[in-house]
Amino acid sequence: IRLIEPMILSEPSYRFMAFDSILGWIAYQRTPDPAVIESLPLSKLTGANGQWIYHASTWRSVGPIHLDTVNVHRRLTEEFCDAWGVPKQNTESGHYRNMAIAHQRVLTSAARFYVHGDRLAITDLLQDLQHLGQKRSLNAGRILGPPEVIPWHEDWSIAQDNIVTRPIPVALQTPYRGILASVAARPPYWAGAH
Repeated sequence: IRLIEPMILSEPSYRFMAFDSILGWIAYQRTPDPAVIESLPLSKLTGANGQWIYHASTWRSVGPIHLDTVNVHRRLTEEFCDAWGVPKQNTESGHYRNMAIAHQRVLTSAARFYVHGDRLAITDLLQDLQHLGQKRSLNAGRILGPPEVIPWHEDWSIAQDNIVTRPIPVALQTPYRGILASVAARPPYWAGAH
């Protein structure tokens, strides 16, 4: 995915932004029903306990990368709060009035993801993608044209050379190596149960 503008990402998504979160957002924009995120056109890796994740890697920079920090004020719309059952925040006074959250601004020419799924359905969803990351209203992460979906010689959607390329729950008991971190493993990533 070729970028025109730098991406703005918060912790931990600056390291862990997975492709399934992007497709989930696009699918939800087309069909505003939280259940649509459970049926993305991606293969699933399912554990013995029924827990699952999508075959979708986190982003990888193509070419050099530069990071710096920007502060952005947080705002939650009423529509978002109603759709997802998030308690409404009072931004007129109190804790959220002047809340500036530090985000990473990522300067890179392109981002690459590795996925396993229905290529035609993924390509169709990506036609609606115009930005990567957060703060689209600031034009951050604007992309150059529709992203290309090309076949790859190996499946790196879960791991590359036995090292994870996306968050994987420990409960799935995969043979892959990685760093233990407390992050969500599937979209919507802000939901505590994921």
